[in-house]
Amino acid sequence: MKIAIFAPFSEKKSGIPRVAEELLKRFCAFDEITNISIITPYGEEFVDTTVTTNDKVSMHPLNMRKPADLLKLIGLYKRNDIFLSLSIPWSMPSLRIPIGGLPFIFLLSKLDFSSSPKIIQVLHDFIPYVFPEDDTERSGTQQIFENYRKYLSKIPGRYIADSQSTKNDAVKYWHIRKEDIDVVYLSSFVAAESPRRHFSNKKVLVVSEVSPHKNHFRLLEAFEIVQKMHPDSELIIVGNVREHLRLRFDAFLDQVMKRNKGIKISLYGYLKDEEIISLYGSAAVFVYPSLYEGFGLPVLEAMAQGCPVVASNVASLPEVVRDAAVLIDPLDTQALARAISNVLTDDELKKEMSAKGVDQAKMFSWDITAKKYVEIFNRVLTNKRKKGSLVLI
Repeated sequence: MKIAIFAPFSEKKSGIPRVAEELLKRFCAFDEITNISIITPYGEEFVDTTVTTNDKVSMHPLNMRKPADLLKLIGLYKRNDIFLSLSIPWSMPSLRIPIGGLPFIFLLSKLDFSSSPKIIQVLHDFIPYVFPEDDTERSGTQQIFENYRKYLSKIPGRYIADSQSTKNDAVKYWHIRKEDIDVVYLSSFVAAESPRRHFSNKKVLVVSEVSPHKNHFRLLEAFEIVQKMHPDSELIIVGNVREHLRLRFDAFLDQVMKRNKGIKISLYGYLKDEEIISLYGSAAVFVYPSLYEGFGLPVLEAMAQGCPVVASNVASLPEVVRDAAVLIDPLDTQALARAISNVLTDDELKKEMSAKGVDQAKMFSWDITAKKYVEIFNRVLTNKRKKGSLVLI
């Protein structure tokens, strides 16, 4: 089986590029996969060397403005059995290949004159529909999603969603048939540790960029309540503030600090993996009051490190945490504050949640994820051969 994979690999890897790397590392180990072509708008310097040095792998950084690259693209389409697109179109204005994007899939659809069974599109979330206000810095993203829905959503022969929630959104927003979508869960980027037995502080940790759907404003309001009950508590926010939200967030944070003398709120911005893992392993509680998630990797990582979790009861998060976390209505600031306070107060509850969280995190595995992907590849190829046989008859 020969496969081509479309994924962005930027210098600061997060989200989709990291998912791509974990899958690629494991695809290399499958005997039935003989060749892997990686198509990306960037060079190979940002791809893990354990992938690029594998004999099965070839890199293809292509630019649509170059006719020679367009011919290479057509050749890759013809040579590969499976085209796995790990990203919905984002980069139209740059004219570089939008990974899984409009020009590329449009080209393939014209070559086949119909839906292509070899194209598999991965679906991570539908934020442009649910929270269009998040799109301020990516002008036109919602429109690109809409164009995909109108003109291209029928082209892939198969879809893979990160969660049942994302699958439901695909049916709702893109009207894709539910029987055409498989759900394959992601896994943690950090290994599961032993449950924690000691909690020596009252640090409340959140790891995510500050954007509208992440719900940081209500979290700050909830922490004001928590701090009154636990004066020694500290809120640690890891993640960059989206540029269009910075003035509003800074002003809101300044108000919170002024009306709560001595309140401890720390903004860390972007941190390296090892620094975040250290915080997971030391914080008293990890809180994730997001209003929408396609999966929720930080929650899984926190559980893997034995950190008790308070999370929203919406979208994909209940699928990820099951009964291993305290679930709250993310719109209810009082409920969020109560949940955080209860965990901070009760060491036995923290120990119980830590053990449950580690056990739940162990249910997710990149090996299992990759195996399910390959099973889908084989099923697509089998169905394609069957259809080809029927045509010959």
